[in-house]
Amino acid sequence: NEKAKEECSKSEKDEINTDPWPGYRYTGKLRPHYPLTSMRPVPSYIQWPDYAHHPLGILPFTFK
Repeated sequence: NEKAKEECSKSEKDEINTDPWPGYRYTGKLRPHYPLTSMRPVPSYIQWPDYAHHPLGILPFTFK
């Protein structure tokens, strides 16, 4: 039982956990754990949106 706990704690320490809201003061014991899953590649047959080609993600037209 102790060996299993030890292995579990090692794997939890090795994981990278990035806080999406740095500076937020949590009130309870629950904390976010990101990334939830690894990113998967988008298939080539799915068309990219217009803003995907701009480095800042800006649409090629503006609203007036």
